[in-house]
Amino acid sequence: MAGGLETEWEEPSAASTSGEGVIFVLESAQLEVAKVGKNYELLNCDDHANFLRRHGKDPALYRPDICHQALLAILDSPLNKAGRLKALYVHTGKNVLIQVNPQDWVMRPELSGKPLVFVVGAFAHGKIDDSYVDEYISISQFPLSAAYALGRITNALERKWGIV
Repeated sequence: MAGGLETEWEEPSAASTSGEGVIFVLESAQLEVAKVGKNYELLNCDDHANFLRRHGKDPALYRPDICHQALLAILDSPLNKAGRLKALYVHTGKNVLIQVNPQDWVMRPELSGKPLVFVVGAFAHGKIDDSYVDEYISISQFPLSAAYALGRITNALERKWGIV
């Protein structure tokens, strides 16, 4: 990935890189941990609004629930259960890339062909940084939640591959 993104990640296994499938990137997820009182906590707009304001941050931007809903939508999808999800990444607003291994949750068969990669925004408002993608497409003329957009994409792929 371009843009000076520094990360430690494991190279996907041969089984996960062979075969027709899909890769999702949840872009600009607002996942930030801070020391609140005596504990470190994942910041969110509901529980930490005052803390965020005291530190000059807009609470509306701290929505880890969006990323959580998107992860659940992808990992619980028939697309993933059928073994077509090759990889899943969360790219945070702080430029950290998190690799989520879908095989930790679901066993999958051998696959063949080249995988697709979809980059989906994991933030409430704004524009996706698409500087590292080859082709940019939109699935709607309207703004969509990450969970809904992922639902539309996974549903279309499930129908294409005869999964449902």
